[in-house]
Amino acid sequence: MRRIAWIGVALCAGCGGSAPPPEHAHGDVVEVPVPRDTAPPALAIGSDGHVAATGLPAIARASEVVVVAVQDGSGLRVDVRDRDDKTLRSFAATPAQPSLDAANKQLAMLHGVHDLRAMTPLAVEAGHDHEDQHWATGDNLDVEWRDHRLSVFRHNANAALVEADGAPWLPPERGACRNPAFLRAAYHGAMTSSLVIDIGYRDGDGGDCRAPADQLHVVTWYDH
Repeated sequence: MRRIAWIGVALCAGCGGSAPPPEHAHGDVVEVPVPRDTAPPALAIGSDGHVAATGLPAIARASEVVVVAVQDGSGLRVDVRDRDDKTLRSFAATPAQPSLDAANKQLAMLHGVHDLRAMTPLAVEAGHDHEDQHWATGDNLDVEWRDHRLSVFRHNANAALVEADGAPWLPPERGACRNPAFLRAAYHGAMTSSLVIDIGYRDGDGGDCRAPADQLHVVTWYDH
């Protein structure tokens, strides 16, 4: 796994002048936000009263982190993940204004440190022939979700760039309930080798078989 590249400032004893207060620290490394000429991702209350995100998912300019928003009731959970889908930190946002303000401040901080870029949604092909949505294409990439396995190809190529076992992404079985999984969306970071995959779930039979929340995962391929 590649180390995350933090923008840091070394503080030394006896240096002249006064250093600005650190905005966010990790051990002996201080993250210092840099003014950006693009807007950061932002959260707001949508027309349905739920928290909605603009500019997410987003990837750092140097690809070291990906930021995703996961629906959590009427609010959102924002995850900062590395390229291998490991969650580095999380924070929540509810429809209450103080919560939104605090979350947007953290998003602005992340943008200042990582120069976040909104990821591009790929075109998802509608399900047909009794098959659910399982195919997306765009940015010279093809993405396939089939038999609980995720495969990424260069457009019209046969050899996969990367394959991922999607079985751990499936919801736990609840008695007779089955919630079929499908490819709801896929997002690509321009000029990067990372995708965000949104796996959705269908309602099962019966009144207590409501579909669980979607799962979003970072999928990355590495050149050898």
